[in-house]
Amino acid sequence: MASVSWINQVLFCRFGLIVTGSCAATLAACLGFGASNAGIPGPKIERSPSELKLISELELLRGTWNPRQRVRIIERAAGFADKFAGPMSRILRLDDHDLIEEAVEYAGAMGVVALRPDLVALACSKGSLQPSARIRAVLAAECLGPWSQEQLSHFLTAGSLPLRLASLQVCAKRPDAPWMQILPILSAGYHEGLEGMSDDDLRLLRDAAILAVPKKLDQHVLRELWSSVMVGDTRVAAAALSALARTEPNDRLVKRLLAHLDQLEGNAVIAGLDLLSKWGLRLANPAAVWTLVERNDLDSETCVFALSCLELTKSFRPTALVDALPSLPPLAQHFAARCMLTMGHADGFRWLLDVAESGDARAVTMSRQLLAWLTGKTPNSDREEFEAAMFQAIASLRGRKLPAHGMSRVAGSSER
Repeated sequence: MASVSWINQVLFCRFGLIVTGSCAATLAACLGFGASNAGIPGPKIERSPSELKLISELELLRGTWNPRQRVRIIERAAGFADKFAGPMSRILRLDDHDLIEEAVEYAGAMGVVALRPDLVALACSKGSLQPSARIRAVLAAECLGPWSQEQLSHFLTAGSLPLRLASLQVCAKRPDAPWMQILPILSAGYHEGLEGMSDDDLRLLRDAAILAVPKKLDQHVLRELWSSVMVGDTRVAAAALSALARTEPNDRLVKRLLAHLDQLEGNAVIAGLDLLSKWGLRLANPAAVWTLVERNDLDSETCVFALSCLELTKSFRPTALVDALPSLPPLAQHFAARCMLTMGHADGFRWLLDVAESGDARAVTMSRQLLAWLTGKTPNSDREEFEAAMFQAIASLRGRKLPAHGMSRVAGSSER
């Protein structure tokens, strides 16, 4: 009557009831608990040693935050390919599995092509899969076998936001990306199919599209991107310029941009200056950039990016900097000093010393850090210590580049 005892336990725990004798026996018989399954509390899922080991690995992956340690766990996945293939397939078919996101990431590294159909089904499922898991499923499936151009095009034009984002990540690693579907995303919100998305989602899409731009692009794609610069919308122009900044330097586009720089506004101006800085081509006519330094109606950040552009393209005139310095805010003075230092002018060092004692916290921090880099002193050193090392610091600049200033736009960002 072990089954009777178990029935009593269940009824008591759930409902506070106790039954005895024949009543309990009758309940046991009705529920199918005879002498053969006495003492068994219900159906038990038997997991194989391989599945238990796989779950252990996935739980370890979930609990590991250190990137290097996560890489080590992922790297050993290929060594368990034969052992984990069956259990992994069963987990991937359960989109509500507690470890589904870790399973997807692990499956892509196992290298078992037979798992690709499960990953494809998961990526395209209609269930309530977390967006991050869906994105991982698309990327993992790509690792085991490439998505077709037709599939990627469909995701880009008619897929959910996670599918679009994942497809753009796939395109970023391919030379044959479907550009006719990617280009419109740079003007996200201004063409059919994306009107209902929130501003945040549109920004995510634009930035993902920017990061999908390769170093080399066909001429017709370059022309399409330049056309987007000239549409008149600041966000679209900024996104197109950020995309162009990822391509190979192009003298013709530099001339066009300089000719139209005064027609751009807001963030598009910043994106244009960032493009010129990244390409680093010497500007034959830097007047359009210098004008941004002298204009009083622009915010200080635009002035800073203009000075940074002049520094990185080596396109400034020292005498103009000297004349403009008194009217510049402290942060802009810091970047004017950087320009002078690239030419080996001691005036640049002296300007840094002055900015390091100004009231602008950001300018002070950046100037002291640069002075420390130049002299080998600490950022908290006093003026006299920096001055004592000035001439040696200027001499040591020959053949050296100044350290990055940290003002560059984040790669792929279409908005500040």
